[in-house]
Amino acid sequence: MGVPRAPTYGNLLGATVLDDNVRHLSDFFYQHALLGNDVEIEGKLGLLFHKKKESRIYLDGVKSLTMLVADEIPETSFAAEIDANMFRHINEALLQRRYTDDAAWARANNAKPFWSYRHLRLTDKFYAVNGEHVRVTYDDAADGRVVESIVKEKLQHVEFWSGKSKTIDFRVSASREKKGHTRTQSEKAEIGGWR
Repeated sequence: MGVPRAPTYGNLLGATVLDDNVRHLSDFFYQHALLGNDVEIEGKLGLLFHKKKESRIYLDGVKSLTMLVADEIPETSFAAEIDANMFRHINEALLQRRYTDDAAWARANNAKPFWSYRHLRLTDKFYAVNGEHVRVTYDDAADGRVVESIVKEKLQHVEFWSGKSKTIDFRVSASREKKGHTRTQSEKAEIGGWR
């Protein structure tokens, strides 16, 4: 027997009411999906900090998950860091959910599971080159070989403060990406400072 679902409540027109955060996030996805297939939507876990106090922000009177328009709240910054144990727990939960969903799909469609997983050891580093933001991905297992370079143009981000939870907030951002060319060791040496 499964866990009973919480009732959903309709409005006066009979439509199901969505959580306001879900609605805003859905609008954010839709708005940026219309811009084309070179737009990356990325979620990051971390904490929202006061820039001057170097401590997590606190919003008086707010006790639950709240979406913030970061540019309208001065002196805040987002640090994309989480505890290693929490990262491991979240990663294992997501993998288990994905394997379970994939196996159920395969059974329902009389097919082989189509999802696979491999753990890569990659490091992203960010640089300012000719006024552009460049993300360079290195393969740690292959002696620092450059896997790719991406020029990122930040479009917009929204941040979610998780209320009384002191361990995790999150940010969802939209960026336009264009692939740079993979650099050889000699090209990297000419640029200097890329690694």
